[in-house]
Amino acid sequence: MASLAAAGGEVSIPMPSMAVKKRRKSAAAVQERRLNGFVLFVAFGEWAGNAFGTLAFLWATVVLLGGYCTSLKPVDFWIATAMIFIEAFRMFSRNYRLDDQSMFRTTRAIRAISAPFVRMLVHPQEWNELAGIMGSSIYPVTFLQRLPFGYLANIMMAALLLFMSKLQFPGALRLMSRPRRYRRLLLWAVLAALIIIAALLISSLVKTLPQDDVHFVYGFQLAAILVQVVAVLLLNFRLPSICGLVDSCCGRKLLSLAKVVMVIYLLGNLVFWPSVKIASVYYSLPFLYLELLELQSLLCLPFATLVLSLGSLQTPANSPSSQLTDITLHICFFGQLVSSLAMIGSDLRATAVMLVALLIGNLQIPGAITRIMLSSFGLGSLHNNKKYEDKLLKSMEAFYVLTLCQGTLYIVACISHIFSFFLRRSLARQSGLRGKRGSRAVDLYYHCAYLKCMETGILAAGKEIGLASFAVESLSSGSRKEQLAGVLILDSLLQQREELFLKTEREELVSRISCSSKAVYALISMLGWTNLQDREIRLLAAKVTAKLAGSLRVSATPGMLKLVSSLLDAGDQRPTGLTSPKDVGDNKSPGNSRIKRRRHDSYVSRPWWQVKERWTVPAEPPLTHQDSFPVLGMLILESLASDHDNCAEICRATDLISKITGFISYTSGNFLQQKAVVYSSLSLVRRLAITGGKIGMLLRQQLWEDPFLLDNLAGMLEDSRSSIKAWEPAMDIIAKLALAEGARKEIGSNKVIIGKLMHAFLGRYGPTNMHYCHELRLAAGEALANLAIENPANCLVILEEPGYKLIKDLKDMLWHEKYRYVAATLLQNLCAHSRDKMHTLGANEHLSYALPVVMEKCMAVEGKQMETLIGLASQICNIIPECVVHSLESHHGVSPFVQKLVSVLHANKKPSPEYPRMRRMIVELIISIIESHPHYTTIFLEGGMMKALSKIESIPSKVERYRVFLGNAGVVLESGLPLPIIVARAKGLFDSATPTAGSHHWSQPIL
Repeated sequence: MASLAAAGGEVSIPMPSMAVKKRRKSAAAVQERRLNGFVLFVAFGEWAGNAFGTLAFLWATVVLLGGYCTSLKPVDFWIATAMIFIEAFRMFSRNYRLDDQSMFRTTRAIRAISAPFVRMLVHPQEWNELAGIMGSSIYPVTFLQRLPFGYLANIMMAALLLFMSKLQFPGALRLMSRPRRYRRLLLWAVLAALIIIAALLISSLVKTLPQDDVHFVYGFQLAAILVQVVAVLLLNFRLPSICGLVDSCCGRKLLSLAKVVMVIYLLGNLVFWPSVKIASVYYSLPFLYLELLELQSLLCLPFATLVLSLGSLQTPANSPSSQLTDITLHICFFGQLVSSLAMIGSDLRATAVMLVALLIGNLQIPGAITRIMLSSFGLGSLHNNKKYEDKLLKSMEAFYVLTLCQGTLYIVACISHIFSFFLRRSLARQSGLRGKRGSRAVDLYYHCAYLKCMETGILAAGKEIGLASFAVESLSSGSRKEQLAGVLILDSLLQQREELFLKTEREELVSRISCSSKAVYALISMLGWTNLQDREIRLLAAKVTAKLAGSLRVSATPGMLKLVSSLLDAGDQRPTGLTSPKDVGDNKSPGNSRIKRRRHDSYVSRPWWQVKERWTVPAEPPLTHQDSFPVLGMLILESLASDHDNCAEICRATDLISKITGFISYTSGNFLQQKAVVYSSLSLVRRLAITGGKIGMLLRQQLWEDPFLLDNLAGMLEDSRSSIKAWEPAMDIIAKLALAEGARKEIGSNKVIIGKLMHAFLGRYGPTNMHYCHELRLAAGEALANLAIENPANCLVILEEPGYKLIKDLKDMLWHEKYRYVAATLLQNLCAHSRDKMHTLGANEHLSYALPVVMEKCMAVEGKQMETLIGLASQICNIIPECVVHSLESHHGVSPFVQKLVSVLHANKKPSPEYPRMRRMIVELIISIIESHPHYTTIFLEGGMMKALSKIESIPSKVERYRVFLGNAGVVLESGLPLPIIVARAKGLFDSATPTAGSHHWSQPIL
């Protein structure tokens, strides 16, 4: 018999050792404890700062301003008042759930802005519209300093910097993808500002004389404003005619040329303008000349904005040259923006302020710096001027020290938070979280743990925070981000525990989730999210539910089956980016794999690479065809079906069975995806078919009454695309359905199914004269044996299948322990219902050789196999009674055989559902032997057979009314006479039989 390799290849799965499992488990646990400790440290820093701030607030209001208000100097009074207002603003805004970014929070104090700029370099044309809007918004500010009330420029610049500090660039990209009306509101506001500035310039032009130099400058500025208006109108209306011109071949060439010219112009302006400004100090250039140079430098923004606006109307091009031009243009454009803002502040201080504002996420660091500066200034003034009395001096010093400690603790906490990045990435790596989603999930866990520490207290929260607890709580959260992080973490933790074979830890996590009714309800509800943007979280929820389904109860979650059934209707709606591991592997030759392996080994040997690898989260694994919604839905149903009550709910579900069986077929399309769906459907139907009890009977009835199931199964067995992996569950399903009388008749009429079963059970695997794998042969043999139960027509079809020596092969299988039970069951049914056909096929010779083997194995086996072998021996004795003497006397002798039967009868006073026919088969064998060879009566009587028969006659059982049980329900009725009648017949044979004169006492074997 061939191995699995002959049936399609042998798969070797490396199993991690216990040492590796413990090391990986402990590394993840240690990393989680470290991060939790770091959260507590950061939260303690802010908590201590809050405590010092509250004491300073009370000290200032009660002691200083309350008791020494008239004695304070104006400087100290205003410092104390400013600090009181800052602290009051902090104290009365301490809602850690609401002041997310704009108020006081340590974990949001510093923001990283590198990733959006990297995205700008990778996808430059996505930023054309954003850059155009920013240029149009900033440009009006640069003109306000030239108006009579130019002092407003500083106010507007401060407001603009504040706006830019709150404008997260990923959010800006999302703004660009929002519906067009939101962009129009912003653009209309910019257009209104430009029109107002243009009106002010026109009024200034009217008041000035034509020969005045300022008249020329204002006209120059008005022309630049008009260019900006054109750019804003292009961004706002996006006229199809203009878009067509820009997208034409000529338009693309002209726009590319304009971008190149603009890059050269911006670079020249950025390099030339600072040198001219420095030279003006030494050469005393005329004011008008410097003014013109400054104006021409400011004209860069309008023309660059116009070019970017036209670029946003163009279809993105993937050529490297166009992308390089766009990247260079964006870098120069943002450089010009910074330079323009710097000119308003007359030096580079505005640039520094802008960069700091971009890095500051909320008011925690500015507030802390303000406290430190004011308290330091106050302490310095106290020591330089000691005119206060001692009590007031000590009170002022205490106040300033409290405020200084508060600001210092805030700064330390904010700086410490930066270093949590390394611990977060390490935890993501050790916990099995991959890619950006995994990093964001751990970041969100860190922030939520911090919030819990600040809200519930450090000591109380220290016992509650944990990655698994956060994931379970996040499922019932109202935030989609937290829900996505929760299901992602749960999927990773469950998968990691399953891969490392950490059964106890996995069961604890599953129990924690299943015991939370809110978490389970939220998780199941996610299965019904059909919006396009919810595909990712829906897929993860399905994967987590599939791992938990074995511990869930359908009745505890109303509508659960309906939501799971919606996955079957979803089709292949997976998130984009599907890559089959097989497809990826096909593109790599062995040589390339060895080269990459050597390179990787050389990299790992380097210390810097090891450090980088330690803090880098691995990329997400590619999605496979097992990650589709129908496959996951059927996997969930299969796990649910392990519980009997869940099977009852599945049985009552409307059209669920027909929906499941409808997947058992191949159609045109993606074959790999259909293959995964077909396998999962076959596995689920097999699980439903083997269900015991009355629910199992109802499920099997629904299955075989389905008008498409048998046709789909026959088509699956006949389809050349099907593999042995699909044949085995299909034949298991047929075997279980054949336990119903109506299903046996219907299946037996399908010659394709009978032929495939015979081929799998007895046939050869191609021309190599090798059998199929063990599991497939057993499934096919069980199906044939069940089809032959009480069905002479099916027995005849099986015997007449051409190309096989069925009886001979079954006789040979009796020697093999693996196939003995299946072969004996099928041969018993064939002998019982097709004696004439077997005689025609010359089966008596094979049966005569089989009977001694059967008698011998009856002495060596127990339970179900013994029941079957005794039944087969009884049938063979009825067909060829002359073989009985040789079979009984050839090995152990008659007396030990009789003692074995008597002991089995005494042991089966209460029949077992696993072998309910044991007593019947023994009685029928006794009748067969005594009827053909009455001289054995004495041996049976001396062995105590009459007493054993009397006992079983007095203890009838309903179990013996059935011949097959599944669970606690009989599924095949016994068609023979009732057991008491058969026992009475056997006892009558003993009473009437008289031993012959030449009979011997066969107590010992004849050698």
